[in-house]
Amino acid sequence: HEIDFAVHSLKDVPTVLEEPFELVSFLERAPVRDALITHEHGGLATLPQGATVATSSVRRARQLLFLRPDLNIVDIRGNVTTRLEKLAGDPNIQGIMLAEAGLLRLDYKIAQGFRVAHETLHAECLEPAIFLPAAGQGAVAMEVRKGDTAITEILQKINHLETQIRVIAEREFLRLLDAGCHTPVGVWSRLTDGQLTMNARVFSESDQTAMPTHSQVSGTDPIATGQALFNALT
Repeated sequence: HEIDFAVHSLKDVPTVLEEPFELVSFLERAPVRDALITHEHGGLATLPQGATVATSSVRRARQLLFLRPDLNIVDIRGNVTTRLEKLAGDPNIQGIMLAEAGLLRLDYKIAQGFRVAHETLHAECLEPAIFLPAAGQGAVAMEVRKGDTAITEILQKINHLETQIRVIAEREFLRLLDAGCHTPVGVWSRLTDGQLTMNARVFSESDQTAMPTHSQVSGTDPIATGQALFNALT
């Protein structure tokens, strides 16, 4: 009871919250794409055979290897600026993976290339139909204590309904998977004229050689569509 609400990057919020809390408002979603940052132009298709790419995300690592099995994936830690500086200062790393939303919020000029530690780095934003984002990626959520109607009413005035519908469906899919933020699963949703379309790609946590399962569904109710996406996994 020391604060009225908490602001979160939604993709890092547990799928099931502790009982006293709930998410009641979502800002308009930023772009959901993942970005590959490299020393040279060309992106994923022009990385040399056996190139080293750094990421702390198992979802990004598994999808990179799904698309380019020859790549060498290594771990990287630190905030966005620290990771960019590590790439700029290390010729043994050919690329790193970051969220497009994070780069935009820090005012990096993705389309133009940007200077980091005396080097110009280049970004390729990977299309979500090919490289599926994390559930909730690009979304900011507000968390309150259940029953705090005064704060909830205030926060709902800035709620973005389309974002809310999409992320509720994505999080319901994760809940049924019993998946958290470290599970190698990608989910892509879009809402057009009230029709919600979702794609999922799920990798085995225990078998890194297994092919992923996929599903695609459409619906109007976010909870039911998230459940249908789970049931359609093949």
